Amino acid sequence: MVDVIRLRNGYISVGVDALHGGRLSSLQIGEHELLVQQTAYTNPREWGCYPMSPWAGRVRNGAFTHNESSQQLPINEPPHSLHGTVLDAKWQVEEHSDTHVVLHTTFDQRWPLGGRIEHRIDVSENSVLLTLTAFAEREDMPIQVGWHPWFVKPIALDAPFTHMLLRDDQGITTTEIIRTSFASTDEGITDDCFIAESISPVLSFSDGIQLSLASDCSHWVVYDKPDHATCVEPQSGPPDAINTCPSVIAQGQYLSRWFRLTVAGYRQVE
Repeated sequence: MVDVIRLRNGYISVGVDALHGGRLSSLQIGEHELLVQQTAYTNPREWGCYPMSPWAGRVRNGAFTHNESSQQLPINEPPHSLHGTVLDAKWQVEEHSDTHVVLHTTFDQRWPLGGRIEHRIDVSENSVLLTLTAFAEREDMPIQVGWHPWFVKPIALDAPFTHMLLRDDQGITTTEIIRTSFASTDEGITDDCFIAESISPVLSFSDGIQLSLASDCSHWVVYDKPDHATCVEPQSGPPDAINTCPSVIAQGQYLSRWFRLTVAGYRQVE
C-alpha cells in the first residue's frame, strides 16, 4: 500500500495517509502548508486532519448503553474515550485519480457494534471536499462522524457562532445551550462546542490565504489553546452525543456528512 497519496488541482496539493487513519496529512496552498505535520513523537490525535467515528469528541468514562445493554469503550484519555477508533486504523484505497481518492475501513474490536466507514476526498481548483459515510452492517447502532483538522496557527479565526453548549466541571459538554458573542479569536482560549448550521468559519494565514470552512454537520468544536495550532472540527453531533442525544441508524442504513475547505483568498506569486 502506498503510504501517502498526493492529490493536486491548480495551486492546491493534498496528502492522504491511508496507513494512519485515512487522514489528510498535508494541505498545501502554493508553497504554504496549512496542517500540523507528523513527527516521530507526534500523538496520532494531534496532526493532520483525521476522521472521527463511530463517535467524535469525548465519551464520558468511555461508557454508554444501547438496546438496554451497557458497553465499555477503551479509555485513551483517562477517564474518557476520545475521537473514535478510525484515526489510527489502516484504511484501504478503493479508487483514486489525480484529484480524488476513496478509502474505507471497518470499525475494529474497540467498537462492539460492528460496521464500516468510507472517506471520499475530492480536490477542485479552489477547494477540498471531504465526505464520510458510516454504515451499520450487523445491527442497529448509534453513530457519529466528524473531522479533526489541526491547522497551523492562523493569523485570525472568524466564526459568527451565536450558541454553544455549556461544559461541566470535567470539560464535557452538557445539553444546556447558552448564547455566545464569539466572532473571532486570536488569544488561544477556546475549547468549546458550538451549534451552527450554514456557518462558514474563516481562517486567515500569511500571503493573503483565507480558508473558508463549511459542512452539513450540526456542531463545531473549536480548540484554540495550543500555541502552534487551531482546531475547527465539524461533527454530526456534540461530544458525548452517544449518551445525551444518540443518532441511531438501522442495520443496512448509513449516515453521511460532508466538509468543504475553500480557498477564499490567495495571492499567487507569478
